Amino acid sequence: MGKYDITLRHLIRSGGREFLRAIGTEGHVTHVQTEFPSTRERRVDSLAVVDSADGRQNLIHLEFQAAPDATMPRRMLEYYCDILAWLDSRRSARVDALPLEIVQTVVYVGTKRWNLKPGISSRNLDFRFEFVVTSKLDTQLLLEAGDLADAIIALLSADGTNPDVIKSILTKIAREPEHERADALAQLLVLSELRDVRPLIEQEYKAMAIVVSVENSTILRPPIDRAYAEGKVEGKAEGMAEGQAKGKAKGKAEDIEIILSQRFAGQVPAGLVDCLVLVDVDTLDEILRRSLTAASVEEALGSHMPANKPLPSR
Repeated sequence: MGKYDITLRHLIRSGGREFLRAIGTEGHVTHVQTEFPSTRERRVDSLAVVDSADGRQNLIHLEFQAAPDATMPRRMLEYYCDILAWLDSRRSARVDALPLEIVQTVVYVGTKRWNLKPGISSRNLDFRFEFVVTSKLDTQLLLEAGDLADAIIALLSADGTNPDVIKSILTKIAREPEHERADALAQLLVLSELRDVRPLIEQEYKAMAIVVSVENSTILRPPIDRAYAEGKVEGKAEGMAEGQAKGKAKGKAEDIEIILSQRFAGQVPAGLVDCLVLVDVDTLDEILRRSLTAASVEEALGSHMPANKPLPSR
């Protein structure tokens, strides 16, 4: 799942209330931690306390799945046990109590047919969870009644790949404050890979001339900051401005390679960083921006495209 569940986790933490209602989670949402102590690392995709209008309070656990997985019922049972153990540890430590009623839902965002039996039934066990397929959700409800996160998730709904729907999503992104557009567009592009509509989105994005600020993006800004930080450290170590500039260039070049490798797996030339460190910082900034929306590696790199063979897919 990787980048998809990261993107969806971020979206429902920042909004997506209409989407949550559509999958059966209605009420005031308070997100809680998603990691639990164990002899093995365990993280769930989303865990939140939901206070419904009728006064009931449930602990809602969501798992996003991009491909069919025969082990899903067992995994959900393991998650249930981990959450239950975590709740017990909080009570023994006299931490503020959370709801004991755990409601689990697998949210399937893939396209392959998956006839999942949402539970395990045996002589000594009757375990159940909810199963929602996003491609069956009402697109217009998410677009018209929801927030920005709902609009982005609408891409995965019943009519999400309709060109008019994509234009509506991009229009909603364009109306947001400038500092939020880059994150929203990056999230939309990640989810577009689940529906093979990235080229259409990039075409419409360019036609609409949406202005985004990479510098202010909470998703894209950290690697840029790391590049500058690494440049400062290297500059101090070498004791000269040239070393600092070299460090900045290397950091930016590495970020460009990472972004392109995520977007165009198996198409990024080997030795790209070594080639780009020779390019001036302003040009690297421009390549970094193009890397977010370009339709190909060649378009992103322009005249700085190396002739080397592509790197292996990551």
